[in-house]
Amino acid sequence: MAPRALIRSRSNSRLLDQAVAFLSKNSPRSEILVLAPTRAAANELALIAFEHGCQGIHALTITQLAAHLAARSLAQAKLAPISHLGGEALANRIVHAARLSNELHYFAPVAQTPGFPRAVAKTISELRLEGVEIHDLAATGPPGSDLARLMKRYQSELEERSLADLSMLLSFAAEEIAGGSHRFAGLPLVLLGLTIESLSHEKLLGALVEKSSNSIATAITDDERALRALERILGSPAKDVDTSEPAATLDRVRTWLFSSAQPPHAPPDAQLLFSAPGESLECVEIARRIRRLAEQGTEFDRIAILLSNV
Repeated sequence: MAPRALIRSRSNSRLLDQAVAFLSKNSPRSEILVLAPTRAAANELALIAFEHGCQGIHALTITQLAAHLAARSLAQAKLAPISHLGGEALANRIVHAARLSNELHYFAPVAQTPGFPRAVAKTISELRLEGVEIHDLAATGPPGSDLARLMKRYQSELEERSLADLSMLLSFAAEEIAGGSHRFAGLPLVLLGLTIESLSHEKLLGALVEKSSNSIATAITDDERALRALERILGSPAKDVDTSEPAATLDRVRTWLFSSAQPPHAPPDAQLLFSAPGESLECVEIARRIRRLAEQGTEFDRIAILLSNV
């Protein structure tokens, strides 16, 4: 089995260090697939790892990757991808048709409210991404029966108009990678702080990892849903790189900012927190700290001053 690693930490900087170390083992001219919540985050990681530039990094989000992978299958099936706004428009159409046909019973009292079609679009999208079948949904009770009728109409609209929603896009993409013929199949893979939103997303990432020659994934310690999904995808438990408790106040903020647990008690860092009598002396103290950081090797364009107002 190809090398796989799942890294967890409360500190995003430690996770970035692990991802940078993984990328640095490869040549700047080799092809590597980097998936992140935003393309900017993936590009930033590549810039940190390769200071003098790189040519082979494919920096994408999961949705962007799915659209790229599914392009051939969509063309062969003569389908066009539908946008989020287009999905809401379809939801408005099917809700209107269902109301005229008196198909809605449980949701009848709220079917005319302005936000109902949007809620239907989101719910149907989530159900399809999780692979829920119409007959299984109909068997869950009155709410499920109404949703099953709406989902059936939604699928009919997609077929009639030759459209593909996100669930179909992810399915086509997973099949393309599983086939092994796409150029992305077999590339080293970095999954940087991804949120695994559904079973369809998990299946696509699982197909990528299965074909990858070497893969690494990073996740914040408290993101239990992502960690569980990534452990299933990579087939290995997460390695915790938080080997010691943070001592400095800034490190404690980085470590515990997004944690639901209460951090251990520690005295404030005298070098970080200060108070000066007046704005002029505050500016002097800020200048001293900037100079101290510069003497320690921090570049000036990596130093920022945040103000409460301007």
